Amino acid sequence: MKYYIIGIFFCLIGNSCSNKVKEYSNTRKSIYSSQDSISNIESMENYSYKTKSVLTPVNSKEIISDLEAHTKICNWLDNMIYPPRFFTFDNKYVFIKSMVKNPTGLDTDFYHWLVIRQPDKDIVGEIVSLSGNVNNFFKKNGTIHILSFVYGDDFFFHETSDTIPIKQQEYTLEDSLILQRTSNFLIKINER
Repeated sequence: MKYYIIGIFFCLIGNSCSNKVKEYSNTRKSIYSSQDSISNIESMENYSYKTKSVLTPVNSKEIISDLEAHTKICNWLDNMIYPPRFFTFDNKYVFIKSMVKNPTGLDTDFYHWLVIRQPDKDIVGEIVSLSGNVNNFFKKNGTIHILSFVYGDDFFFHETSDTIPIKQQEYTLEDSLILQRTSNFLIKINER
């Protein structure tokens, strides 16, 4: 009798979960658009909307010596691949780009950007993106805009094996990073 009740319990759970996945996949199809300019996942690394970057590359030795006294920044740098790349914007912000030293799982594909306000060296935020292209940092209407690309929210529930859901996030940089909008699209996986 005990095993009979346990069997019925698992059947009920299985049906419930199965219906939720079907509902989820039907609603998901409506939020993704096709992105013609990104043909595959490998092209995400250098992808941008062909905007002109507001970032200026700088010598890392000058910046590192200036940031050494800041524990949070040093801790962040200790976890990243050396040497990181440094950029500035009008001497108001420093942007540090790198990848994690010992990534696991999906983190192997991501670039990490640390945004630091000058001259007080406050960390404004960290941006994680599949694209490492500096052209995703641009100025529009007098404000810095930053585009980030990450795996879509339903990455693990995605049903087709030839595409990957991507979420584009657009931030503005003022006193902090402010998420302005997100959009979703699918990109193709290269056949090997």
